[in-house]
Amino acid sequence: MIHTPHEDRPRRRRTGAGVAVCAAMGLLLGLAGCESDPKPKRAASGYVVMDPRANVPVYLHDTIFHLADVLNKDPYPVSGYGLVVGLPGTGGNIGVPATVREYMLDEMFRHGVGVVSGDERNARVKPEMMLEDLGSSLVTVIGYIPPGARKGQPIDLRVEALPDTTTTSLARGRLWRTNLRINGANPMNPRGNVNIYAFGQGNVFVNPAHAIATTQASGTVRASLRSGTVLGGGAVLEDRTLMLRLRQPQLSLARAMQERVRLAFPKTDDDPALKAQARDEGIVDLIVPLSFNGDWEHYIEVVNHLFLDATTGFASAKAQQLVVAAERPDAPLMNISYAWEGLGKPALDYIPKLYAHRSPDVSFAAVRAGACLGDYAAQEAVLAIAKNAKHPFQLNAVRLLGALAFTPRTQTMLAQLLDSDNTLVRIEAYRILTARQDQTRVQSQVVANSFILDLVPSSGPPLVYASRLGTPRIAIFGRSTALNVPIMFSAFNSRLTISSDEGNHSRVTVAYSGTNTRKLAVAELKSPDVRELVFRLGGGVAAEDEEAALRFSYADVVGVLQAMSDRRDMSAAFVMQDLPRVRDTINDAKVIPDKGTPPAATADEPRVNAAAELGARPR
Repeated sequence: MIHTPHEDRPRRRRTGAGVAVCAAMGLLLGLAGCESDPKPKRAASGYVVMDPRANVPVYLHDTIFHLADVLNKDPYPVSGYGLVVGLPGTGGNIGVPATVREYMLDEMFRHGVGVVSGDERNARVKPEMMLEDLGSSLVTVIGYIPPGARKGQPIDLRVEALPDTTTTSLARGRLWRTNLRINGANPMNPRGNVNIYAFGQGNVFVNPAHAIATTQASGTVRASLRSGTVLGGGAVLEDRTLMLRLRQPQLSLARAMQERVRLAFPKTDDDPALKAQARDEGIVDLIVPLSFNGDWEHYIEVVNHLFLDATTGFASAKAQQLVVAAERPDAPLMNISYAWEGLGKPALDYIPKLYAHRSPDVSFAAVRAGACLGDYAAQEAVLAIAKNAKHPFQLNAVRLLGALAFTPRTQTMLAQLLDSDNTLVRIEAYRILTARQDQTRVQSQVVANSFILDLVPSSGPPLVYASRLGTPRIAIFGRSTALNVPIMFSAFNSRLTISSDEGNHSRVTVAYSGTNTRKLAVAELKSPDVRELVFRLGGGVAAEDEEAALRFSYADVVGVLQAMSDRRDMSAAFVMQDLPRVRDTINDAKVIPDKGTPPAATADEPRVNAAAELGARPR
């Protein structure tokens, strides 16, 4: 039985007049004590005391989900002021607030710009001169640290030219290293908070369709060029914790939850961090294990559905009870599936009977849990679902394969999906394989330190895919993805041309006359192949062709591919990443609604400060 802190608190001894007053009040009002319980009830520490979560079936009672709420599960913004350099005359810093300008001059000097040192190039360029140059632009940089992020985890950064400045475009620019703090992009205090929670740098990716736009582009297009993204250019500097907020704060219960999570997710040589730590009677801090590869949602759902009783006998009995419950109408199948996963191997004695259930909802709930517990039969069932275009959980199954332990067996399963007729299935399988750095299924090469070019062997239809989140990547599916010749393509006000020879269509020439160069860069492709075109546009060259290097930015290359696809100048379909992440869920009707969350903190209730939300240690 769980006691509230009011029940555990020792009673104060009353003497003299106090006893008489209390006795009189008791006779008159029929009360047991001098004071009535405050509304809402509060623990001695000030935490609001609530009942266990409502609407939870009896068979899911005494789970963490029943007794606690998850906090700190929103992306946390950090920001700062940075400098984008290398712009082709489209920068400009007139109109920058004086406080921001002085801050950036100090930062540039601190990083060696204008300082006489071993690098004479830095000594020759003064900070003031750089800010006056049209090749640079001061920008605000914003990053969002994901819930449960681990130290070193990459994040995307949003950059935007400062308001009222003369910068016209950030295309082809590169962000210098920028430190990100809480409220760091504040013109009244550009240095922001002392603590640095992330940093970032890298090439700026603007909207590809707009990156190759002409000077006659619309006002909306021109405005959009003043902002962009540094794909995967940020890095988190501290582990960020998730938090369990106990509904009935009690230190013994907080410690019980701590030990239950540690038992389910122990320390390993690869990940020695403690996965749970009771901060006090009301909060338990959680660290997402590295084995989840940043999928904090999967992790917290397993934690939420852990039963406090961790004995094998209880796990077997509960798994059997949940099998019966899963077949009831409107059963919360996703909650049951995570509960099976949390119960561990004993659940495999009971859930396989549901793998072939007539209801796809029930079947997938059981298969999902079994696959995560390492059951081969369940994993084969997941692959069958992923291959079935008519199955309602096809994409869920693909992503589930990526959540399993990465073994040669699961690699082979994912590789089979690269041949699917479903474009989304192929792309999801490719993204999982590259995230796990599978070099046997995907052949990768870095192009001029700008982006990664992936060749994906596949018997499916030709496909070109470009990422817009994380690492910049262009993937070409198929063994031969050709340009449609004859071809005559131009972009950048005709400064770039891609054309085939009239007498020999297989001979394709790429020519570019840059705005700041008099010499014409000309590259001849060995074959009318999209892969070679992307390689050459990005700056990849053979040793003898160094002078013909084009070195377009990633956004430029993607913009060219998109424009060529619109004109049908290549045989492959072109897809740019713009879909939300596939959710591993059954459907909203099969999940217990998350109602009854804690009320907002009041003046006398402990608050979680920003440093605690980010999991940072005081400095």
